[in-house]
Amino acid sequence: YSFEQWNSWREVDGFMCRTDSDCTWLDNDLECQDRTIQFSLQQGWYNGDYASIRGECDCRDGYWWDGDELVCRVLSGVDVTLAVILGLSCSTLFCCCCVIFVKKCICDG
Repeated sequence: YSFEQWNSWREVDGFMCRTDSDCTWLDNDLECQDRTIQFSLQQGWYNGDYASIRGECDCRDGYWWDGDELVCRVLSGVDVTLAVILGLSCSTLFCCCCVIFVKKCICDG
């Protein structure tokens, strides 16, 4: 099969794999991570041997997938700090909205 065929399957099903070697051709920091497949796969995977698929390629711990460049990037301390700050900010905003909504319901009700 061609790269274009593989890429069309990947766009539908994800980056499916049988072993780490199905992943590392694209980036050495990718590994085949076990997943429960709960959908029908494109039948072209691995020359029709889609039943041997055990999971999906993903970056190993400490890395994140850069889908634009198709590489695993090191997860830096700055990335983690920004993610925590963003998560806390969103949680705080959500809680404030809930409090305002409840107060409005109580006062108007």
